[in-house]
Amino acid sequence: QTMAHALQVESQEVQMKLLYAIDIRDDGLWHLDEVARWATRLDATVDIVYVNPFGDYAPYVLDPALNKALHQGMEKAKKADLEVVTRALGELPEGVRGQGIVEKGDAAPVVAEMARNYDALLLSTRANKGIRRLWLGSVAERVLRLHKGTSIVLHGRDD
Repeated sequence: QTMAHALQVESQEVQMKLLYAIDIRDDGLWHLDEVARWATRLDATVDIVYVNPFGDYAPYVLDPALNKALHQGMEKAKKADLEVVTRALGELPEGVRGQGIVEKGDAAPVVAEMARNYDALLLSTRANKGIRRLWLGSVAERVLRLHKGTSIVLHGRDD
């Protein structure tokens, strides 16, 4: 095989995969146009993930009836969350659409761990400042501290 043939085979690698982490409870879908631009530029597909934090509390509910009700509520919420994520995927151009994913837990470590299986992570941040940032913190900042791979931060509008 010639070097040119080897380069040609190498250039036919699998399409890049991007993970876009969103917060559907906080209007986290306002960067979809920018996500589509990045995916198109990189010839990549985009999976969208939302991490619902309420699943973390289930182990602390010891009453069996309440625990059952909580799990049923979480399953119902997961289906509704997946519908929102699926609608968001539908806003992306067909050639870049990947999968919609809903997980439960603490968003920062869950997203950082998932991102290890992607070429790059896209995050939105609302750019909170002052007291609001001090009080709410920044999930995006926590994810970036945990994730050591390639990240693209999409800065949002100030509140």
